[in-house]
Amino acid sequence: MKIFQLDDIRITLDRHEILKEFDAVVVPLFCAEKIVLVWNQERGWEFPGGHREGSETYQATAIREVREESQVEIRDLEYLGFYTSKLEYVTIIVYAECLNFVELDETLIPSGVKAFDGLPSPLSYGDGGEQLILEVARKFINPS
Repeated sequence: MKIFQLDDIRITLDRHEILKEFDAVVVPLFCAEKIVLVWNQERGWEFPGGHREGSETYQATAIREVREESQVEIRDLEYLGFYTSKLEYVTIIVYAECLNFVELDETLIPSGVKAFDGLPSPLSYGDGGEQLILEVARKFINPS
């Protein structure tokens, strides 16, 4: 287990202790080794993810949220850990690969979806959490 404390969040990376209780998921999503991000008009570029509905599992939440936000079907879901905000809001981090990918036209759909080689600007929160989550996901893909 590794713990990282950033300004507003505490990230716990532990693939062995899977939380049953959580509020949301975030999905560092990759397609052909590129990072897939969605555009949030209020916050900027971010990993797909969102709130748990009812008693959903983290896998069901991840699949649903990624499909809703990006129209992408995902596979190879892996639990990486979680982060907790100062308000004790718990978000599970789930790695996934995409099965299909189509960049959505921002002029036709309110949120765009794009694949990047690295993290663009502006990022949703820009507190360093996105970079840390990305690094963890990349280590999962290419452990060395």
